[in-house]
Amino acid sequence: MRVGLVGYFDLGHAYGLGDSVFRSDMVAPEADIGVVGIRNPLGQGTKVSVIDSSPAIVQLWRDAAVAQVRRPELDTGWSAQQAISRSEYDDSLEELIRQHPVRACDLTVYAVGVVYLYFELDSGLPLERISGVSACFEYAAYTPAVARALYGAASWRAALAVVKHQGSLPILTKRKPAADITDARGYVESQLFKSMTNLVLCVDEGDQAQVPHLIESRGISSTDAIKFEYHGQLHYSWPACVIEPRTAPGTVVVGQYTWSPEEEIARMMDCVQIAHVCQGACEAFLSLFLDEIREQVDGYVSEQRRGRNASALNRLRTVALAVVNLTNFNLITQAAEDREYFRKFGSDALISETQQMLQDACETLYSAQEAEVQKELSSRQTILNSIVLLLASFALISTTVDSYDFIRDEKALIAHQAHRVRFLVELVIALASTVLTVILLLNRPRRNRRRDE
Repeated sequence: MRVGLVGYFDLGHAYGLGDSVFRSDMVAPEADIGVVGIRNPLGQGTKVSVIDSSPAIVQLWRDAAVAQVRRPELDTGWSAQQAISRSEYDDSLEELIRQHPVRACDLTVYAVGVVYLYFELDSGLPLERISGVSACFEYAAYTPAVARALYGAASWRAALAVVKHQGSLPILTKRKPAADITDARGYVESQLFKSMTNLVLCVDEGDQAQVPHLIESRGISSTDAIKFEYHGQLHYSWPACVIEPRTAPGTVVVGQYTWSPEEEIARMMDCVQIAHVCQGACEAFLSLFLDEIREQVDGYVSEQRRGRNASALNRLRTVALAVVNLTNFNLITQAAEDREYFRKFGSDALISETQQMLQDACETLYSAQEAEVQKELSSRQTILNSIVLLLASFALISTTVDSYDFIRDEKALIAHQAHRVRFLVELVIALASTVLTVILLLNRPRRNRRRDE
């Protein structure tokens, strides 16, 4: 029996929407279509093993997990009904966390700017310690030191894998970095991870006999079991899953090829990964647009232009709507068991609501910015019209003066020169007043009038 943790975090910007932004030799290999058969709509990403590339990060994570054991706020699974004291229980938990082998600690960086974390402990954990060990490693990942280390490893991998000169998309999609929060007791956590999902993989001989106890201890109902016809069962809850292969581990069928337990659960594991990556992508872009809305509103309050212009918002809207379309679970697979998992996960993770909020934020922000542009263009047009009208008036006055240049005419229509001068002055004043009135009317702010219904 193996214990795993999966989660995701935002890298802070996007490079694209698919694997074309990565060097071909650094794209994660596709799963065997005969074993898995589904693909992530956001690509394969680029994958790095933290155990191989940065073993110090794994040790840092271990040390932080040990520090969680005796934190009063954390439930590690001990109760007064147990045969050992709390101190003995904590000692055994600390020893397991220090010594138990870590089988996998992988980061998969996706072009959209989401990083998927997969952490797995090797077989052999005592059943009664699984919840405690898992909780300590989970909450250790939320500490600023471990979160920053994992973020740094993902950023390093992205810097190596991304093809250079990828245009302005990373700047256009730049999001605010995750902040640290401090509680009333002074305990600090990073907001890099929103949450994690606990996995129990029943891939060892004899594990299936423990499945009833595992699902009961995690509050998983029998109705939440999703049966994958050729792969096994995924016992679903939020946020924990128990996964068992179709064939009992250790079973050998003579004369035909049989999948290993790891191969049988591979499709279910891919469903879990796709769901978390899609959730992370939607949340990352929604956060980006909400921050942009705040920036625009601050600009309205201070009467200073802030945030992206309409052209940048239009490009950003295009990318965001593409993300919404790509993360539509209905387009990923036609298999009933896959859709059942995505339906349950999407309902708990509020995927549809997040996608709708993202679309609404896109349209609201772009419409507001477009209205500002139209207002500015209208103001410029009004000024231009005023200038043209003023120049036309000067030309009219000049023409009038030339046409009625009867001051020096010997046969004038008006006999007295003084009267002729006064008439000319009054004509010029009348024309100037008319031009000024028109200019003021053009520049007067317009009020919306209600129409009676």
